[in-house]
Amino acid sequence: MEAAGELAGFFAAHAVWCVSDGEVLIPLVGYETLEGQRLMQRMTAERIEDGVAEGKAWMAANPELAARAVLIFDAFVTLESGRTDALIVLLRDYTQAAAQVTIAEVEELVEPGEIDPDAVHLPGIFVQRVIALTPGQAADKKIEQRTVSAPAARGTVSR
Repeated sequence: MEAAGELAGFFAAHAVWCVSDGEVLIPLVGYETLEGQRLMQRMTAERIEDGVAEGKAWMAANPELAARAVLIFDAFVTLESGRTDALIVLLRDYTQAAAQVTIAEVEELVEPGEIDPDAVHLPGIFVQRVIALTPGQAADKKIEQRTVSAPAARGTVSR
């Protein structure tokens, strides 16, 4: 699982680099072949949720017969204090039986039950590891770019 963790770090750094330049984080699958070659596919779809679903399907099917793979996407939960951004990292080592881990980087940890399940975007994710940012790290995150429509207007909220 250590090699899968290294692969996850490599592609997570790429994801953070992309969004720090102002790009929208398109869900991506990074994988390593049995020969050690690292490749990446972006899951382009009309909606981000569809791209995440395509990435999960890719991870389940392993069409490239990868040794290890990682799915990385941006998600958030809505709290009373506002949105909390999370970078989700789902990694899988196909050389080991049942070796799959999901990691979430979050700005704020809350107690179980504090979040309405209907407020969680991209539900159905089981997270095994959580990395909480310190208040200073959360305030200094340079990877977010928010554009919010006026409350009376109906439309899409984008970042």
